[in-house]
Amino acid sequence: MAESTQHAHATSAHTEKNGGLAHNARVIVGTLILAALVVFGVDNRRTVKVSWIVGNGTAPLVAVLAAAAVAGALIGWLYFHRPRHSHH
Repeated sequence: MAESTQHAHATSAHTEKNGGLAHNARVIVGTLILAALVVFGVDNRRTVKVSWIVGNGTAPLVAVLAAAAVAGALIGWLYFHRPRHSHH
């Protein structure tokens, strides 16, 4: 019994370590992407023409980029958090 308990603790510690590394990697990659968006946005502050289905307008390029980034993040979040249906 003691041997299986030790194995369970070792497996748990290994999983926590790998989970922590994966979390850290996601945080680092997310931070780098956010930093790149900020630098790109600051460098591209001019106003651009935006065409909508119902008309045209102008907006700061940084606002257009931010809206696209938020939309992409939302679509990704919705995709990965969609309900899973089991087939019985």
